[in-house]
Amino acid sequence: MIEPIARMMILSTLWFTWAVSSLTLSGPVGGKYGKIARDSQLSVDRTVFSLELQKVETGIYVTSLGFGNPSQPILVAFDTGSSDTWVRLINSTDCKKSEQPCKESDHQFFNISQSSTFKPLGEDFSVIYGTGSVEGAWAYDSVVVKNRTIPSYRFGVVEESQDATSYGIVGLGLKKFEVTYTFSYGINKVTQSTHQSHRPRFVYDNFPTRLKDEGYIKKVCYSILYPQEGSDQNGVITFGGLDTAKYENLLLMPIIQRSTGDWKSYDEPCLLTVSLEQVKVVRNNTEKPILGKPYPVLIDTLTYPIAAPSKVIKNLAILLGGKFSAKQSAIAYPCTNDIKLKFYFGGTYLQVSASDISVNKGDSCFLPMIDSGDDFMILGEVFLSKFYTFFDLENLQIAIGYPKRSSEEKLVSLSSDQTPPNSKRVPNYSTVFNYSNSDILSLNYSSSI
Repeated sequence: MIEPIARMMILSTLWFTWAVSSLTLSGPVGGKYGKIARDSQLSVDRTVFSLELQKVETGIYVTSLGFGNPSQPILVAFDTGSSDTWVRLINSTDCKKSEQPCKESDHQFFNISQSSTFKPLGEDFSVIYGTGSVEGAWAYDSVVVKNRTIPSYRFGVVEESQDATSYGIVGLGLKKFEVTYTFSYGINKVTQSTHQSHRPRFVYDNFPTRLKDEGYIKKVCYSILYPQEGSDQNGVITFGGLDTAKYENLLLMPIIQRSTGDWKSYDEPCLLTVSLEQVKVVRNNTEKPILGKPYPVLIDTLTYPIAAPSKVIKNLAILLGGKFSAKQSAIAYPCTNDIKLKFYFGGTYLQVSASDISVNKGDSCFLPMIDSGDDFMILGEVFLSKFYTFFDLENLQIAIGYPKRSSEEKLVSLSSDQTPPNSKRVPNYSTVFNYSNSDILSLNYSSSI
């Protein structure tokens, strides 16, 4: 049996692979977004900066980074559910097998022969996904992000893949979730490594950490705001701080650092997970819970739907007056604007309208969900798009709050000991997650709320 948190990575990657496997890059992606992002002007404080994120598919946002010297613009997606960076090679086995020729103008492939600073490490690189994998080699080279150069950056160059995204990936997770360190996705330290089981495991400074190493940010942190559904605006990610013009207040909650009870083997922080105490369905003056117990939840930018155990999905579907379809990966229910969902974290909650996180098709709404297959949950982009989210990898905290849709920009740089402006800790702030296999509440609904 795969441990529950191990399944988080598998399900997250499974959905991402499905969402982008049939994409072809054309139009605005290969044009405007083939250019490396640069500062339009020198800001007063260059220890905080933002990048635009262009939506290219449901739940998938990309930006362009420069790899090599001279820099080659390559489209990448930022992933809070992983910690490593990889890009595809222009002359790879995949390209040789492809019916469509691989072109540098697609901004998906790295030509190592054109870089004067490329240095192979002579070590295999591999990442295993739920439905596929990527394989290649580790290397060092320069990476440019908005006029800022990271020299000798460690990343994987992918030679061959199976059912994996066509974009490069930049993992923004904790260092102890790197493939050089993780054993069974960071849970069982005695089983085979997902990387090289014959080598000692180790961590290295990944993308967000290298930004601080080079002095480009003062704190290993970043924040994300996605555009409203249907908007022609882009998303934005801010490294080193926040844009205080883009949110009201933030709830600051701890990343789970260890677990007791049935998950006591999880004894160090490796995933960007927090404790989700409850979710309540609210209509008029009636509130009904759908979780039989608290769940660890992964805050994942490269998963689109909400992933939950089947019994949670069933409870929600019944209360919405709908039905879950595994084929559609959604709960179909009659559209209404008067049903709210309250997500409880540490003794307080964030509220969102059910219709706001659903796809509206006439009289029917579809709430994107997938079965996690075990006792964990994932909050993907369908949830995150309704909030402003801040990730603090130094102090092991995540903050979520209601966004302000403003064209104004007020970037604030944070130092290591600072917390976000207009933020407060959740009342029940605990870094330890007490897990039990058994439900605390017995929930058996038979009709809608």
